[in-house]
Amino acid sequence: MDMKKYLLVLISALSAVFIGCSSTKVINIADLSPVAIVNVAANQTLPYYSDETREDEYGDDEGVLTVTVNKFLAKENPEFLTRLDRVDYADEVLAKTLVEIGGCEVVDKDKVIDSDTYKSLGNSPLALLDTRCRAIDYKVFYDINGKKARLLEQEIGAKSLVLLEFKFNKMIMKGSKLSGRVGGRAQMNAKVYDDKGKLIIDRDYLSTSFDTIEISKLNYDRDALVELFPPLIENLINQFVLDCVN
Repeated sequence: MDMKKYLLVLISALSAVFIGCSSTKVINIADLSPVAIVNVAANQTLPYYSDETREDEYGDDEGVLTVTVNKFLAKENPEFLTRLDRVDYADEVLAKTLVEIGGCEVVDKDKVIDSDTYKSLGNSPLALLDTRCRAIDYKVFYDINGKKARLLEQEIGAKSLVLLEFKFNKMIMKGSKLSGRVGGRAQMNAKVYDDKGKLIIDRDYLSTSFDTIEISKLNYDRDALVELFPPLIENLINQFVLDCVN
């Protein structure tokens, strides 16, 4: 990648803040190639962010009842209708960024999802209670035990596995819901398992939109709000991959 493109990516990634890590070990993602992307998940709607939400809560859009109601009442709401677009886009951006910035080979997605080991994942009864959406064809699970990770890597010829989980919110940036500006907020957790099935990266990133939209008496342009999220997704993924390039 030429220097100009690298600088543009770096500048865009500055709006994504690294907010947590399970290890301080320096890791070069290229040394973990080929990489297999095994899951990209997110919440289904765009609830208002509140810093009063506890860290062990996902917010007001994660309950089974709330999601079920949304499917009936929010059928015309762009924030809900584009839920799969966000995770599918993140899946595509991650694969592209791992190649272009990380210098990695990425295992073909069909090879991953068609493998016997991958098909065996996510069969827990708790999966029935899952309320997140996932990029197309990914199974319902949040992490992988070491044995399963090793078996999957051996079967598909990967040296590492990557999982992303997003939390998307809208957020009042100025004023209030009655008169102010609303923007986008995105948080991403990235997990990487090495060729021994060990979790070696568990990092959280945060990004908020530069652009905002006028909100007046609870009303705002929902289509415009949705358009704020693709750049946030790019920023988060760029920062994650850049953190793993030495």
